[in-house]
Amino acid sequence: MTDFQFPPEGINLIDIPFPSNAGVWGVCPGQGPIASLIRHLTASWAGHAVMYIGNGKIVEATWPKVRLSPAPTNNVIWATGQPLSSTQFDSAGRVARMLVGSGYDLFVYPFLAAAVASATITRRVSPLFNSDRWWDCSGLIEHCDAVAGAPMFPGDAGSQHFVTPSQLMTLGAQKGWFQGQ
Repeated sequence: MTDFQFPPEGINLIDIPFPSNAGVWGVCPGQGPIASLIRHLTASWAGHAVMYIGNGKIVEATWPKVRLSPAPTNNVIWATGQPLSSTQFDSAGRVARMLVGSGYDLFVYPFLAAAVASATITRRVSPLFNSDRWWDCSGLIEHCDAVAGAPMFPGDAGSQHFVTPSQLMTLGAQKGWFQGQ
């Protein structure tokens, strides 16, 4: 396992304002046993990912299905600096709203554990996670951006769905998408 990953330096996790537009994603520790398992397996502060859709609401994939929830007011890092056009932000938010009610993908966790352990089995089974019927939190975020024409992991064919909140946090920090860095 890798060293524990903390939030990027310079990020204020208290009194974070909501993004100014829909389609902005964020990462946070999350709550409950699934988020705890993700944090443990990835050795990261980030255990959950959410998509802001406006009016103080988010779309999040959490057991047992994708749901609409109030946006968190602290302890979240928003990717407000992601260079998407207003059309792409709108599209990402619209895709997220359309996924509300879809099922939650619990089956990803044994393979996440294998991937973290660098097991070769994950190379053969990752196409199983390209289903648009079941979602985990970070796969939903990655899918929404890919459909909006802003794939986070270029070179992959469309949405890969097999991504962790830790990977989203690392990418956002590397690209400078988190304001206040």
